[in-house]
Amino acid sequence: MTRYRVNMKNLLICFMISIALAHFIDNIILNVKVSANATSCSVLFHYIDWLILAMTALLYKRIKMKYIFIMFVIVGGDFLSAYNGMKVFNMMPYPRLHVDLLVSAAIICSLGVDWSSSLNEDDVYSVINVMFLIGITACIYAMIAQNDVLRQLLRGAYAGWHYISFFGQRNKFAVVCYLAIICGFFLWLKNGRIIYPLGIALLFISIVFTDSRNSFFSTILFFGLYFAFRSRISPAIMIILAVPMLIILVSVIGVNFNDMSEVFQHKGGRELEEESRFLMWTLGLLKISEHGAWLQGFGIHSSTAFLERIENVGSFHNIYMDQLFNSGMIGLSVHIWAMVLIYKNICRHQDLLYKNFMKAAFLSFAFYCMFEAGAMMFSTNFFSIFTSTIFAVLPQYKKES
Repeated sequence: MTRYRVNMKNLLICFMISIALAHFIDNIILNVKVSANATSCSVLFHYIDWLILAMTALLYKRIKMKYIFIMFVIVGGDFLSAYNGMKVFNMMPYPRLHVDLLVSAAIICSLGVDWSSSLNEDDVYSVINVMFLIGITACIYAMIAQNDVLRQLLRGAYAGWHYISFFGQRNKFAVVCYLAIICGFFLWLKNGRIIYPLGIALLFISIVFTDSRNSFFSTILFFGLYFAFRSRISPAIMIILAVPMLIILVSVIGVNFNDMSEVFQHKGGRELEEESRFLMWTLGLLKISEHGAWLQGFGIHSSTAFLERIENVGSFHNIYMDQLFNSGMIGLSVHIWAMVLIYKNICRHQDLLYKNFMKAAFLSFAFYCMFEAGAMMFSTNFFSIFTSTIFAVLPQYKKES
């Protein structure tokens, strides 16, 4: 019996628009302060979108059974971490199975299902174009709705923290611009239309205005990696050039190495006087070491419970650190395995132009994940649908002969 051909293009486009709309509802209509762990339209729409994709996979596709094992690993790991978190942070004394199942479903639907028969080259262009248009729309909205902030920025005032479009926070706006730049650059490579470099310039200027150093340098890294792959520079030379550049980027984005001695002298007990990613990571590692929680972590959202006690932040601004603290080496290993699998899938792609583009895009995103957590794939985080679609689902299309 012939299987129904799923219209993945329309499905993915609806997902991406729904997430952008959810942020507009949260931040403009409801005017609520939203965190990645809070109940909001964004989180609700992520649940709905992942559920629809899971049902589509169950009804019309064959799920690779080895990926079902991932669900048991995630759920089993959370059983271990939940009780640890209860003892340390007085959190819920049971695993949050709904979150475990969502993460499992997201990974299975993104990587454990062959969507190639439901995606073609035109579908990929259409979905990527929607991401580009979402970014442009956000920039235009920011210019109109926050024109007072824009005027301050043009006069040289430091007002980037208030240049947020309809996303409620500057780093969220900046990562949408970063992802839209990636998509716009690919469309320009394929179509050569002048509208795309003009849009990219607008998006990049918006990133500069937000003063999001992570999105800024991740964008620069993306372009550098793309031209390196296109020029076929040897991996050895790329590593030699990349290491000092990464050290510079890490130091600029907010890691203060001089604070290391203070952290160890206080044994992780002092309050952070100002936000420093390195301080947060080090305090988190000390807490893990103190309780021997390297394998299982402290449970989902425990990073929020920990960081809110020392500073008013909800995450470590580092996806890998969040995973290690919340789910231990079990959860971190699953996430890194998924990222390695995505990169291998990209490297096997038949379209050389698309392959070089996606390799550069994904590696720059992996770098971005070192300093922010809101765009984490396979989750209910702010833009999980965006990143999971761009990096995990779309590369499965096969170039037609």
